[in-house]
Amino acid sequence: MSVGSGDWIERDDIEQLGLAGEELARAYLERHGWSIEAQNVRSRYGELDLVACKDLPGEGVLVAFVEVKSRRRCDRFSPTLAVSYRKRRTIARLAHRYICQRRRTGARYRFDVITVDFGKRPAAIVHLEGAFDAQGNTC
Repeated sequence: MSVGSGDWIERDDIEQLGLAGEELARAYLERHGWSIEAQNVRSRYGELDLVACKDLPGEGVLVAFVEVKSRRRCDRFSPTLAVSYRKRRTIARLAHRYICQRRRTGARYRFDVITVDFGKRPAAIVHLEGAFDAQGNTC
């Protein structure tokens, strides 16, 4: 597999990078008052990276479905661009199934993207809150 830098990366390396990014994103969310309800929720339709919850005083519970994008270097493009319209629609459909199965009808929901740039030391994390809506459109 070829990447933008001209380097060759093995599939195992890509998976390890993704797992490391998800762990950093999880720790970031927890430091910012979120509790992680689920991680790597898989179905035959796809996967939700993180499902995070936060109790907002006077507003109730907010549930964020978080897509994590990790890169070794983000100098050529933003990892956010890797979340295609099709991927956003898949995440929205998976979130709907998750909500129905867990009967979480009283909470508010949003779709976030966290990018992790391992090219920086320490790794740079950007949290895009409400990055897209339930139809997959960017906000």
